[in-house]
Amino acid sequence: MAAVNTCSKCGKKIITGVRKYQGKYFCEHCYELAMAEAQQFEEEKQKLILFIKDLFSIQECPEVVLYAIERSLKEGKKLSGIKGTLHYYYNIKGNAPDNVSYIGTVIQREYNNACQHFEETKRIRAANELVDLNVPAVTVKIKTTGARQQKRKYRMEDL
Repeated sequence: MAAVNTCSKCGKKIITGVRKYQGKYFCEHCYELAMAEAQQFEEEKQKLILFIKDLFSIQECPEVVLYAIERSLKEGKKLSGIKGTLHYYYNIKGNAPDNVSYIGTVIQREYNNACQHFEETKRIRAANELVDLNVPAVTVKIKTTGARQQKRKYRMEDL
């Protein structure tokens, strides 16, 4: 009798069509989802690397940069957060992208500041959407007194 595996994602028992990915067993449906997530992760990582190349005007990313990205991912940071941190530090704060090897230090120091900045921006944007700028027009009528307009008399000293 063959051993029955269980899916690491959904927990169902897998009788046929066992797929193994990164040391875990998956059913057919969960395997396709895991592969799609891995594909999306790799595409997002390539976009981050292209962003770094454009920011620093370089042709290839040094190993130091790739190591800093991997270390940040192991610490629980997200790729979009890393890209946002670099955008915040270099584009919003206006720091010059001089040395590409400082990226690891920038990510470590500025990640939380960038998160706070983007959360504050998101909060302000949401508050602005709640404000109704379409104020209805109000018509004001001015009543005139029945008196005729009199000719004004000026004194020579006042001129």
